[in-house]
Amino acid sequence: MFDFIIDYSNICWGIVGEVNEDTIAIPAHEWAPGIWAGSEGCDVKIKDRVFTIVSVDLENKTFRVCPHPDDSDLVGAEIYPKVD
Repeated sequence: MFDFIIDYSNICWGIVGEVNEDTIAIPAHEWAPGIWAGSEGCDVKIKDRVFTIVSVDLENKTFRVCPHPDDSDLVGAEIYPKVD
């Protein structure tokens, strides 16, 4: 039997394509619905800032976060899960 821990904190969930108030869009070529389905309440790190996912729109490839991002300086940034 092997005992090991998988560190998911270094697996990128996607790239920020667009920011509109509290909504972040991910480009289609970066979108993986299996990652985002059921992720409401999870924390993600974008540019060393932590956001909580409020809701996910699988059809439009967007998710809403809290707190609101300051502005569109997140565009192009990688999204990682926040793992404690």
